[in-house]
Amino acid sequence: TYQLGAAGVDRESPAAVSGLDDVVAVAAGAYHNLAIQADGTLLAWGGNSGGQLGDGTTTARWAATAVSGVDDAIAIAGGVSHSVVVRGVDGGTLWAWGDNTFGQLGDGTTDPHLTPAPCSAPAGFAAVAAGFYHSLALTAGGSVFGWGADFNGEVGDGEAGLDRLEPIAVYAGARALAAGTQHSL
Repeated sequence: TYQLGAAGVDRESPAAVSGLDDVVAVAAGAYHNLAIQADGTLLAWGGNSGGQLGDGTTTARWAATAVSGVDDAIAIAGGVSHSVVVRGVDGGTLWAWGDNTFGQLGDGTTDPHLTPAPCSAPAGFAAVAAGFYHSLALTAGGSVFGWGADFNGEVGDGEAGLDRLEPIAVYAGARALAAGTQHSL
């Protein structure tokens, strides 16, 4: 129930999450949520076993909590226990945090991060998506990059079974993207 934003309460109908104002975008991971406020502030709440809330801990949070150092969020996505954001800093850079067992943070390692860290990718991104253990990003020009677990070809590079630790261009001419458990659109 952490992801519902209420202490020990299951919800059977919609209810406001306290601490959120002027929300312009939301995303849901498996056990956590993310929200961007109009001023670019990024908030997270829910389960945090992999550090996916980005607050420097692995403590679950009932209430929306600021993600460390992100005040210029443009787009967000949540996986099972990782999160990805496009930041306005430097024109659409990718940052990620949380579990990194399969390289889903895109920094060239499998080391987890409890706070946002830059991905190994150029700037110019406009959107992100996160599957269970993989991530995708879309540039303003329509190029799709993928990275992380590639159990069934979800990264999109034609190399199923080979995890990608850094973002790699996989498609051109896209307008939108989405990530499922072990597939991508």
